Amino acid sequence: MKTFLLFLRGINSNVSHSNSLLRIFTFTFFVSTFLLTSAKESINIDDYNIDGGEIAGGPFVFCVDGEVDNVNGISLSGNSGSNTTWVITDDQGLILGLPPTLEAVEGVDFDGAGVGTCLIWHLSYANIEGLAPGNNALTDLSGVYDLSNSISVTRNAPDGGEIVGGPFEFVVDGEADNVSGISLSGNSGSNTTWVITDDQGLILGLPPTLEAVEGVDFDGAGAGVCLIWHLSYEDLDGLAPGNNALTDLSGCYDLSNSIEVVRNETLDGGEITGGPFAFCVDGEVDNVSGISLSGNSGSNTTWVITDDQGLILGLPPTLEAVEGVDFDGAGVGTCLIWHLSYSNIEGLTPGNNALTDLSGVYDLSNSIGVIRKDGDSAECQGLGVLNVRVFPNPATRFAYVIVRGFSDSNLEIKLYDMSGNPVNVDIINRRRFVRIDVTSLRSGVYLVSVVNNSTGTSSIEQLVVR
Repeated sequence: MKTFLLFLRGINSNVSHSNSLLRIFTFTFFVSTFLLTSAKESINIDDYNIDGGEIAGGPFVFCVDGEVDNVNGISLSGNSGSNTTWVITDDQGLILGLPPTLEAVEGVDFDGAGVGTCLIWHLSYANIEGLAPGNNALTDLSGVYDLSNSISVTRNAPDGGEIVGGPFEFVVDGEADNVSGISLSGNSGSNTTWVITDDQGLILGLPPTLEAVEGVDFDGAGAGVCLIWHLSYEDLDGLAPGNNALTDLSGCYDLSNSIEVVRNETLDGGEITGGPFAFCVDGEVDNVSGISLSGNSGSNTTWVITDDQGLILGLPPTLEAVEGVDFDGAGVGTCLIWHLSYSNIEGLTPGNNALTDLSGVYDLSNSIGVIRKDGDSAECQGLGVLNVRVFPNPATRFAYVIVRGFSDSNLEIKLYDMSGNPVNVDIINRRRFVRIDVTSLRSGVYLVSVVNNSTGTSSIEQLVVR
């Protein structure tokens, strides 16, 4: 505090009066000086005519997607001050940028700032300290200045997340097929839904929850492939069944990875009839004929020829191709003819085994045997033909085999199924006939092989069991 002494001239010599005036004058001067000094030390913004003004426009919402996002249509009014700038902060007031003009503000790419919220302000000032990126516009500035209101710029980046589970594979058979065990992680966004498409992305359904996805009956969609996706979005157009989730959507959204649901058609290799066939390997062409196929289903089919162990020898694509095969060229032995239906299959190549090496979705029919005899055998050379009779045929309990002109003791009787596999049944040789017990056999067609061990002649007859 300063002390001021005031010496006055021309004052009456009356001491008391003079002293009183001196004290009053001194006090008055002291108070005036104090008030003047205090006014100078405080800052009145009105004295500087500073106003940050009012900004209008927005708010703005963008999707962080790698595309440039600029604001526009902002206007400023009511501002005053010789020094101005624009200020961009985060939602806590931290200064991110100081574009000098409105045009500079509208040139800012907000996509590059990532997810979050920015605030745009206008600032007028006479003198200011702390106005620098990294400082806080609400707490770190000092001087003579004024901030306008702010406009928000929201930057969203939805994440569809990652789904795990599956893939799933079903057979379209009229029974309900539901997925289960799917989980979702890493997703974000204000709005979400699940999306089911075909394998080209065409939207088939929009179940709102995972529970709804697990309630979908994929059997009803028929054969084909479905894809399950999770979708997060802020705003979105085109999300409707019939549109394509990969090409027809627009807005701020993100799709997860997809899980595959394979729906296989009902497959049946069918039933083939005809034969069995027996040929002599003698250099002459031997073709089968009279084969028919029924009861098969499946969009992909082929015929398969194997040896008697299932080893694939050939894959004729059609029945006509089967009937064009020369079985004489295969040498002595037994071939089996099959029909195959499949939707997807692996291992279907010559040299692999049709009974053990195939994988996928497929079905084999029954087989028909093709027996290829030695051309030098007595039977093929015409040295003797067995006169064989099998009765009753069809049989339900016993079948009897009579061979005329030969002793029963020289005969060997065996029973085979249509695939050429031996069938274990009771076969009893009597003096004039052979009895075969068929009570344990399933209904079907079997082969009775009769061989005369003395001459090597043989015969094969069909036996129907009911």
